[in-house]
This record gives sequence, C-alpha cells and structure tokens, in this order.
Amino acid sequence: RTSHCAKLGEVAKILGAQWRAMGETEQAPYILGHKADQLRYAEETGPSGTAAGRSTKSATTGDKSGDKSTGALKRPTTAFFAFCREQRPLAKAASPELRTAPQLSKALGEMWRGLSEEEKGAYLEIVAAEKVQYEKAVEASSNHTDDFDFRVKEASR
Repeated sequence: RTSHCAKLGEVAKILGAQWRAMGETEQAPYILGHKADQLRYAEETGPSGTAAGRSTKSATTGDKSGDKSTGALKRPTTAFFAFCREQRPLAKAASPELRTAPQLSKALGEMWRGLSEEEKGAYLEIVAAEKVQYEKAVEASSNHTDDFDFRVKEASR
C-alpha cells in the first residue's frame, strides 16, 4: 500500500515476504547487527535481565516499581498473599493435580475462605510486622537526601 493507513498485519506480511526473498548475503548485515545488539544488551543488563535504573513492570501488581535487584523497597503484602506465600508449596505438594497457576490460586482462595478469623489473625500479624519494617525502611531511605542535587535547571530558550 502507498497510503499511510496500512494496518500492522499488512505491513508485517509485506516485510516478511521481502525478508524471505532476500538471500543470505543480503540478510547477513541485519543478522550480525542483531547479534551485536543481543551481546550489548546482555552486558548492560547483567544477570538480573534488567538494566540498572530502568523500571520493570511487576507481574503481580502491574505497577512500575523499579529494578528489584537494586534493593528497591517492596510494599508489604496483604494477609491473603502472606497465606499464599506460606501455603503454595504445601498445596502444590499435597495436590499434584493442581498443575497450573490459576488452578493453584483458586484452591488457595478456597482454603483462605475456609479459615476462621483466628487462623486469619496469624497472617494479619505477619502483615502488620512487615508493614512496620516497611515504614522503618521508608523513613530510613527518606533521610538520605543530602546526596541529591535540588537545583532547578533553567529552561533553554
């Protein structure tokens, strides 16, 4: 298509056909560039798989909470998640038919709903302790502002 309103699928088909029509010698510079980019990326990210200073999307909360390998503060969980953290390996071992994460999560949810308020209280205490630790860590990290440069950049005209 010559217009600017081509759909992504159409563009991908055209580019794929052009790529398949190219010979190995024509593809070689692109393949070498790709391999060089892979090596550069591996050096930049290191063993954690994320570049320092980049935010990563958390799989559980969906928020961008930073690179976990740099010691970023992690908010305390809920009592249910504390229960899941403790019970997941036990439930997995006791019920091998729970093969997928959704099946296991559903079973853990049913187990949680079956707990008495006293049993849930133990997990509420764990979460309360985690919250106190988190608040102390936040307070400690907020006191380290002396190395931050507070000067405001002037706008370029």
